[in-house]
Amino acid sequence: MKNSNKKIAIQIFYLLLYLSMTSLSGCALTTEKWDGQFGSSTRQNMQQQIIDPLAGNKQNTGYAIDGRVAKEIITRYQNSYKDPAPESNNFTIGVGK
Repeated sequence: MKNSNKKIAIQIFYLLLYLSMTSLSGCALTTEKWDGQFGSSTRQNMQQQIIDPLAGNKQNTGYAIDGRVAKEIITRYQNSYKDPAPESNNFTIGVGK
């Protein structure tokens, strides 16, 4: 009988130890460093994708295209929907080219 009481006491001790540790872990401050830097990598990636961050402040961008060339580009673009490229067979990749 003493053996079974001792086993129960040990099980209760471990249960209380487990409950106290899990409840105390909720009080731990672990994300202070992470919260301070939240979103910084996303902002950095967005800034690295901008070609010229001061483009809005410039008067003349220097990017120009000839009017005839622009008209030809638009015409080709619009005609690409009228005459789409023929679809190829997926099973003949690289054959006959």
